[in-house]
Formats: sequence, structure tokens, C-alpha cells
Amino acid sequence: MKSVAVVVAMSAAMMFAACTEDSPSGPVGVLPDVGAQADAGAGGAAGGAEPAPDAAPGGTMPDPGAPDEVAFQEALAIYDAQEYADAQAALEAFLAAYPSSVRADNATYLVARCRFELGDYSGARADFARFVSAFPDSSLVDDAQYYAARCDYELGDFGAAAQGFTRFVAAYPDSTLIDNARYYWARADFELGRFADAIGACAPVVALADSALRDACLYWSGRAADAQGELEGPASARFAEAEGFFERLFADYAGGVYEDNGRFYYGMVAYHREDYAVAQARLDAMLAQFPASLYADNAAYFSSRCVYHGADFRGAASAFEAFLAAYPNSDYIDDATYYLGRAHYEAGRQTADIAELEAALVAFDVVTTMYADSVYGDNA
Repeated sequence: MKSVAVVVAMSAAMMFAACTEDSPSGPVGVLPDVGAQADAGAGGAAGGAEPAPDAAPGGTMPDPGAPDEVAFQEALAIYDAQEYADAQAALEAFLAAYPSSVRADNATYLVARCRFELGDYSGARADFARFVSAFPDSSLVDDAQYYAARCDYELGDFGAAAQGFTRFVAAYPDSTLIDNARYYWARADFELGRFADAIGACAPVVALADSALRDACLYWSGRAADAQGELEGPASARFAEAEGFFERLFADYAGGVYEDNGRFYYGMVAYHREDYAVAQARLDAMLAQFPASLYADNAAYFSSRCVYHGADFRGAASAFEAFLAAYPNSDYIDDATYYLGRAHYEAGRQTADIAELEAALVAFDVVTTMYADSVYGDNA
């Protein structure tokens, strides 16, 4: 699956290569992000541990039998049951009935959280800002500021998100959400192509053996170091740094939610430094261990590319044919068809085998007919 997540790094150089006879490390498509599963270690949708929003502000103790307290606890129970639409309605009804309640700040905060959990990030962002303005002394202001930055992140405004998380980390270093903030700060920097900054944001979490987000930060640190290495070229020292992060991930979180993704990128580190034999071995091992992974087609495609880069062109043709048969819905179908033609073409040039050149023409005709708008259309 392709997405925009990785290749902030693959900029003008890749675009140029796509329009010319590409180099051995030429255009390779855009690699996928791990999507929603990336946050599996980050507390899921709720974003991790946080203070229970049931402590009245200013030390005021609510009367358990008071009508407003009863109504608030009923709404809170709905929220705790994760019935967010019903909880939002109950909390808004509570605020309309008891606007001066000692629970007004809790209820206002939870309305914003309901919007967040329901995916209304624009509405939630506005609600968190209003909450901070209306209740500047609430014990939930830090949480609200964290979630405001999370809304920016979810809305794709990574610059605003990075700024929000930076302010949060500086202002609330003892918050229970500090690791979450650092993690999403790193993710925002990654999306902005600020790979060294992403590693720096994750570093304090990586240093904590008991953080629930340490595995996520190791994984994204590895991804960031690899992406920085792509920018610097095959001789970059960043690739060794990336391998170090992935190897710590594998050693400390064997069988964890990031292992298959990590194993794929561990192979890609070697691919990006043009160590194709090592890359192929790692990618093939990942496929054997995780055949149902989201990254299985990616691994199979780049393993085939490794065979091609090793100048075993007939072997590469067989590998690309196997890929096309095994992953007919992959986003790499156009790429693989092009390289199938390239493999036959190079084999024909090596051996003067007319059959290989004819097979190359068949593959190139498919690309120019079915994938003319792909990055390989002009190459074909």
C-alpha cells in the first residue's frame, strides 16, 4: 500500500529519475505508512493514560446527592462506556441545565473529547480551545492542550501539531501524557521531513524502559534515520543508526505490533544503502515470518528489485512474474510490470535471445497501455 508517509525524502531526485533511464536506486514508488496500527502502542483512540475527569476544580468537593452531581455521573458513565455520541448529548444537556456546576469544566472538556473520539477533529479542536479559555485554572488544561495538538495532527496540520506538542512538553513535563506528546511530536516532524528532529523527540521515550510507547518510538526512530539516510545517499552513517533502532526493537519487543513493519524497513535500510544481497535476505525472511503482513507485497516487490540489481535478470523476471501472480491488487503492479519488462530486456541484451526481447515488449506494452500515467510510463 502506498502513502505519503515515507517519502518526504524522495523529492526532486526521484521525480527526475522517473523521467529518465533510472539508476539502480531509481524510482521505487511510495512506501506505505502502517496506518491506524501505528498507534497500537499509543493508547489507541483515547491516546493513553490520563487523569480521570471527575475531580472538581479548586478543591471543591461535590455533593454526591446533588442533582447536578447525579446528572454528571450519569453522563460520565455513558462516556466511560465509550458511547460517545450519547455521552456528548448527555454532557451538553448537563451543561445547559447546570451551567454553574462545579463540574462545568469536566463536562466541557468531555464534550470536546467526545467530538475527538467521534472523529470530529475540527469541532474538537475548537472545543478544546474554548475550554482552555473558559477554564484556565482547571486541572484538565494540560490534557486539553495535548488533545488540541492531537486534533491538529489528525487534521494533517503537522506544523501546528509539532508546535503544540513542543509547547506541551515544555509546559507539562510531568504530565501522564508526556510520552504520547513526544511520540506524536516525532510523528509530526517525520511527516514534515524533519527526520533528525523526529529522532530527538523520541529519544527521551526510547530511554525509558517502562514507557508504553518505547516500541513505537524505536520503530519511528528507525524509520526517521532510514529516511535521513536516503537524503544523504548510500554512504550515509544514518543507515547504521537506523539498523540500531530496529535491532533494539526486535530484541526488546519480539512478536510486538511493530515487528513485521520493522522487519520490512530493516530490509529497506540495506536496500537504500545499495547492499542488495543483505536487503533481499532480510526481505525474504520478513515474508517467510509474516506472509499476511500489510507489507508483504512491498517486501516481495523490493526483494525482486534486489534480484534485478544483482544482474540476475532472468531470475528477476521470474521473481516479478511471481509477484504479479501473488499480489494482483498491489499498488506496485505498474512498477513490477515495468521491471518485468526491464528484466527481460536486460536478459535479451546479455544473451541476444530474441524471445527475451519479445517478452520485454509485451510487458512494456502493458505499461504504456494500462499505466501510461505512472512514473514508469515514459521509461517504458
